[in-house]
Amino acid sequence: MKILQNVFFALTLFTTISLARAQQDSAPVTVPFHNLEVSGTGVKTIGRNYGEYSCGTVNSLHFPQVEHTFLLRNVGDSPIVIDHLEPTCGCSSPQEDSNNPTSALAPGKTLSVRFILQTATLLPGGFGKYIYVFIRGDGIPAACLGMVGEIQSVITFDPHSISFGAVTAGQSKTLLLHAQIDKALIQNGIPPPLRSSNPDIKIIPVESPMKGKFTEDVQRSYEITLLKHAQLGRVGGYLCFTAGDSRQPLPEMAPEAMAGAAIAGQVVYLTGMVKGKLSAYPPVIIFGSLKQGMQEKITASIHAVDPTLIHGLRITSSSPYVMAVLAHSGNADSTLHVTITGKAPAGGLAESVTVLSSDGERLVIKIYGSILKNAGIHGSE
Repeated sequence: MKILQNVFFALTLFTTISLARAQQDSAPVTVPFHNLEVSGTGVKTIGRNYGEYSCGTVNSLHFPQVEHTFLLRNVGDSPIVIDHLEPTCGCSSPQEDSNNPTSALAPGKTLSVRFILQTATLLPGGFGKYIYVFIRGDGIPAACLGMVGEIQSVITFDPHSISFGAVTAGQSKTLLLHAQIDKALIQNGIPPPLRSSNPDIKIIPVESPMKGKFTEDVQRSYEITLLKHAQLGRVGGYLCFTAGDSRQPLPEMAPEAMAGAAIAGQVVYLTGMVKGKLSAYPPVIIFGSLKQGMQEKITASIHAVDPTLIHGLRITSSSPYVMAVLAHSGNADSTLHVTITGKAPAGGLAESVTVLSSDGERLVIKIYGSILKNAGIHGSE
């Protein structure tokens, strides 16, 4: 179960860190030679002191850890004192031969270094992880040990993204999503829950007895529905399998992180546009950086295709620190005054103002800003 939780942590990023970080660590093109020769069973040498071992394709569920032993041999005429071994990633760790510790390595002697790689923390696709060998008194690596390969997708989506296209407000739209799931993730015949970061999306599992492309895969299908009361404007968010409480909301992700993760096959990002009688310009309000204790106001224009809707609009805010007031102009366009109050606490601000029409259309305007702590204010009110 611990392994599955680690894999899901990497898959769903519930931090955007896992999805955004690079799989391919940078390795030196050339490593200055210090009479330290790299070798080992299956190790491909790129120069005498730079060697790589290929792990091939690895299923991180079945092999959450892979390791290989590298040999460092002193081919010079004087002893070499190895100072330390430095991995390029937290998923990698070196383990030296306890019978031959890293002290003075005499001429002709060999040191065994076991390269241990935690694959459960890696995303699907190619990877390259490295360990640098430093000798005493030199800040430049004397040798480099590499582990390369490819992490097999334990979950693959088809399609990789879901586009609802243009949808008229008040109407729903349903599309089909297929998922290839490694059978190790199926518990008592039940796959992990598929969840959405967009509350306007409904997911209904559909039975699919088809086998996946790998013998250890099973296929599941899902109806993905954009609900008829979905907010106006751009449809965003993502879908992914998760471990833990499926009732907890998923965090938002940056579009570029979402797209990168979808290419890796771990999330499905959502696109589309819900068109109605209301629109806002700008659709997103960014206050930038504000000093704590200060009040700031920005205006937006609310446009209604039908001018009679303007007088029946209801305005709500997601935060007591964000006030919104609509000033009617008597025509199809009105001005929305959005104010961040002086009582807003220090920190990032990510809120929203909702404009609700009498016929049920819902226009959500995202509000972003950063409240800088004022040295003269202790705590928040």
